[in-house]
Amino acid sequence: MARFELWVFLGAFVCFSTASLRGKELTVSSDIVHVGPSVHVSADLPHDPHYEMEIAANPEDRNQLVACSMLFPNDSPTVDVVTYSSSDGGKTWKLTLRTQGERNNESWDPDCRYGPGNIAYSLSEGIRPKEPQAYNRIDRSTDGGKTWESPILSVHAERTFLTVDQNPGPQHGWLYLYGMGNDPAQATIRVGYSPDGGRTVFSQLVSMESGFHSIGMGPGVILSDGSLVMPVPVYKPASDDPYGDIKTKRPGAFKVIRAKFQEANWPLKIKSSTVSDWFIERDSNGSFIPRIAVDSTDGPFRDRIYATWEDVTPGRSVVKLSFSSDKGKTWSHPRVINDDVGRPDGNTFNGPDDIHGIVAVNKQGVVGVMWLDRRDHSDNLGWTVRFRASLDGGETFLPSVKVSGEDYDPSRSNIIPLFPGESALEEASTTNEIGIGWFTFMGGHTMGLAADADGKFHPLWPANPTGVSQMWTTDIGVVGNAEKNGSAELSKLEDASKLVRLEFLNRTYNLKTHVLDFDLRLENISESKVNGPLKVRVLDVGSYVGDVTVKSGDVTAPAEGMVLDFSSLFTDNVLKPGDVTKTIHVRLDVRGIDPFSQLGKFSSGLTPLAILTTKVLAGSFEKPKKPEGQDEEEKKWPGAGPMASPLPGLAPMDNDR
Repeated sequence: MARFELWVFLGAFVCFSTASLRGKELTVSSDIVHVGPSVHVSADLPHDPHYEMEIAANPEDRNQLVACSMLFPNDSPTVDVVTYSSSDGGKTWKLTLRTQGERNNESWDPDCRYGPGNIAYSLSEGIRPKEPQAYNRIDRSTDGGKTWESPILSVHAERTFLTVDQNPGPQHGWLYLYGMGNDPAQATIRVGYSPDGGRTVFSQLVSMESGFHSIGMGPGVILSDGSLVMPVPVYKPASDDPYGDIKTKRPGAFKVIRAKFQEANWPLKIKSSTVSDWFIERDSNGSFIPRIAVDSTDGPFRDRIYATWEDVTPGRSVVKLSFSSDKGKTWSHPRVINDDVGRPDGNTFNGPDDIHGIVAVNKQGVVGVMWLDRRDHSDNLGWTVRFRASLDGGETFLPSVKVSGEDYDPSRSNIIPLFPGESALEEASTTNEIGIGWFTFMGGHTMGLAADADGKFHPLWPANPTGVSQMWTTDIGVVGNAEKNGSAELSKLEDASKLVRLEFLNRTYNLKTHVLDFDLRLENISESKVNGPLKVRVLDVGSYVGDVTVKSGDVTAPAEGMVLDFSSLFTDNVLKPGDVTKTIHVRLDVRGIDPFSQLGKFSSGLTPLAILTTKVLAGSFEKPKKPEGQDEEEKKWPGAGPMASPLPGLAPMDNDR
């Protein structure tokens, strides 16, 4: 899909929600989005802090869900991983699995997923006294997460995630495991697969592009052709120690890597593409692991991949989204999803820093995004959870709603749970640290969002109504199905954005009234005739300086999703090459920091106070031929290293080859 982005002279984001708080139970209802009450997932361990969590829904049974988390028990110096299951659609939960490393060593980095046949998987990492010390552990349940078989151990990769192939075909039910290689100096990722439900894992190291390192991967997806797609943020370290300066902001990129696991493609041949430029800033109250989701329906956006990540803008962090309609080869221009506005602080902004954007797609093709939102937390440390939905393939989103009936505030209680330092986990040490961990201010490296077999979304987040971080969830129903261009009427039109140029005339901004006026017309810059109807759909309005809405008299309305109809503004329903339409007058209302204060802060020759993303829709036109070599070139990574050798001393033996 082609879209037009224009930097104009004012703008921002629009904030709307409909919510009513009843005591400690939040009930949200609108014509489209319905949110149920918040549910305490970790009630079986109410006194032990839970951080870093994931949730999964069984695509074959709407009642079955599993949720997993790192646990910091008060009666232990180490960390465990716990898994809870629900058999009633998330209304009640029970602790069914708790893992530790050998000899009471730590366990960490949870993930949990469902496979075909109601099989649930819980993944964790652990430590044992003998070499190799670190390992991955796979626990398997054949009853949806109620009971668990003996664990299976495999070669370790740091922050491993698990994906299961649900597609019909020869790889139906295969497991894929992937994470970072254990030697930072080698700049590798470990990728593996299991064709037998985790009993045997084949894995190998894959070298990254020269000079690049990653600080973490995110959960991947399986496309309809069997390709595994994994999100990987990369950067170039400034020293020989790739992690020594990680908190310093470093330029990098958000990439996805794709691999096929057919025998002919093993050892792996991996291709990568860039989603967006990205700047690492590993703050103690931030997030840095990207997320992706894929549309697996038979609807208009089948195989469309959606990506979310936290990025840094002047004075704050935001959650961004991009999507790919060609299986990850090219990506749409990133847009900001969180619909709050920056807090003015003189001539800049100071928060709110929104984090942990997570995306999922339900069986109706509806895209849902949740994030930890700080608009109501002036200290920029606590959070509520907000959610937005898209019914047009991620082009536009409904206004956000608050979905968390229980929120998080690190200063809610005078008693703060403390974390042991790494030295406290050694066999013996004369110097030990104990203090407030970063998880206290960002909830861990992952949160959860899953779509169940009925299409309901289930977010998972940490909240501390008692002062102890616990796991909470709810259910979110979104009425409707995904539709091209957002409606049945517009779905019949074609994307003419590459043929028609938007031209802005009589552009003015009133410093006193904060009103931005311009006249908009369209010009056919192609060699093809463009037939009506002809409409411009506003997909997004981004901003560096504040909030912008459409103004009509004394009434303002969101700009996102607005449609401007030019169908009657050109001759004979045909816009010939070189023709221009008559104009439509547009008036915007702008509120934010003084735009004059931003003079000289941008290198583009102007102060870009707003970015409008639009899509031109036409009845029909002659399709121009695509020049050869126009597709973005995909980069091939150097390829895989040797296969992983068996891990000695595991039960069962030789399960990783």
